[in-house]
Amino acid sequence: MKKIEGFIALAPKIKSGEIEYCLWTDHDGALYVQIIKNVTETKTPGTHSNLLFRVSDYLNAETTPSILRGFNPETLTEETSRDNNDAGFVKAVLKHLFP
Repeated sequence: MKKIEGFIALAPKIKSGEIEYCLWTDHDGALYVQIIKNVTETKTPGTHSNLLFRVSDYLNAETTPSILRGFNPETLTEETSRDNNDAGFVKAVLKHLFP
C-alpha cells in the first residue's frame, strides 16, 4: 500500500461539516480512501476508524452496507470496521470524488 503524498481533501457531509480524507493505492492500482478527520462544529464529533476502504467496493451508494470492511495500515490486515460512522463518512467522500 502506498499513500498518495500531498493529497488531502475535504468532502462536505450531508447535514453539516466536512470529512478530511486522503487516498492510497495498492500494488494492483486499486484506489483506497482513508478518513483523517471529522471537521465539525460540535463538542462531540462523530468518530471514525483508521481503515483504508477500497473505493470500488463502495461506489454504488444503494448497496453500500452499514458495516464496512477495510484494510488496516498498521497491522496490514483486512478488518471489519467497528465504527458505525464509517459508512456515512465513506459515502460523503465518494460523493465528493465522483459527483
